[in-house]
Amino acid sequence: MENHCTSSLYLDLGVQDYQETLLIQKKIHGQRCDNLIPDTFIFVEHKPVFTIGREAKPENYTGLNPILVERGGDVTYHGPGQLVMYPIVRVFNPGESPDLRKFVRWVEEIVTKSLENLGFSVHLGNEPGLWVSNGPMGDRKVASVGMKVRNGVSFHGVSINYGKESLTGFSKIRPCGLDPTEMGYLGIEKNTLMKELVSTLNSRYGKIESVGIAEI
Repeated sequence: MENHCTSSLYLDLGVQDYQETLLIQKKIHGQRCDNLIPDTFIFVEHKPVFTIGREAKPENYTGLNPILVERGGDVTYHGPGQLVMYPIVRVFNPGESPDLRKFVRWVEEIVTKSLENLGFSVHLGNEPGLWVSNGPMGDRKVASVGMKVRNGVSFHGVSINYGKESLTGFSKIRPCGLDPTEMGYLGIEKNTLMKELVSTLNSRYGKIESVGIAEI
């Protein structure tokens, strides 16, 4: 991924309802598709919610009524103790041949570098997501990836479990088909994680500036 804009933006929504955030995502996605704004990264912590992607299997979320969204993947949980980053990024231009797996790897690399800078040993699993081998619970999955690209621009994104409270929701499902005991957390503060992600974007992607929701 290369940043062809002079600068990109990031938006910190704090704690936000999932459906409200989805509307914000789609608004920004439309603006990015029309080249009205540069690439924009949303950071948010959601109120508790379960969502499913296009490959969801009902046996992985028995007794629940999750929200169906456009991303790939199976069932997952968002809630307290988890930071979500939604990259609203131009992945390819009209007429180009997209390499969507390359884009997913780029997202994983941004998170990997950020976690390594914070002292974690990071590795990939068998499906999109990241494990750390030296977290509080040992070798566990701490980040899940689920993306969608429409009209050359991405939305949805990556969720990172920074606090132990995030595990409460995962205990009720088989996240991405995994046993819930595979899920772990980092044991760090949300602000520490977000600042490192922004710093990594600055160093590996290009200048990124804070923006308020009223400015979008």
